[in-house]
Amino acid sequence: MYFSDTQEIFSPELRPENERYRLIAGDPVAGAQFFHFIVEMFIKHVLRVNQDHPGFFGNSAVYYATVEQQGRLTLHLHMLLWILNSLSPQEIKDRIMAPIQIFRRK
Repeated sequence: MYFSDTQEIFSPELRPENERYRLIAGDPVAGAQFFHFIVEMFIKHVLRVNQDHPGFFGNSAVYYATVEQQGRLTLHLHMLLWILNSLSPQEIKDRIMAPIQIFRRK
């Protein structure tokens, strides 16, 4: 919902867990749409992908995500995030295996 130039206050009601599951089971499309909205907001405002400022983890180079459904009909996300200018897996391995243990200690 969008409130613009009104005196209305957005105050969502936090419902009990069993009622939330019942609502999702009764309208799984609405549950999926809400999940999609939350994921988009996470990518935009927390990771800040394609934004001018770095996100919570730094500048995101790329991400890959897949969605799964749990047994309770709720959706969850698995995401791989690559941070711009971060070490490659080979560089991490080389630093861990280096004779000088500075990287490992840090």
